[in-house]
Amino acid sequence: MRTYRLNGHKDGRIISTAVFEAAEDTSAIEAARARGMLVDGELWCGRRLVASIPAMPLAEDAEPPAG
Repeated sequence: MRTYRLNGHKDGRIISTAVFEAAEDTSAIEAARARGMLVDGELWCGRRLVASIPAMPLAEDAEPPAG
């Protein structure tokens, strides 16, 4: 298993980080996309950029998360 880090970005700054393990890059990318981030993100494995993960737009009838 490899350790991956998903950083959420807003206005050029990292605003959130999630660390998780996956067997390989494809599985990690799927897991990152499944999180449904509201901001753009980057998936890293160590110093290696694995993928850029675009923000998932909210559905028109969905309420934004509290907080």
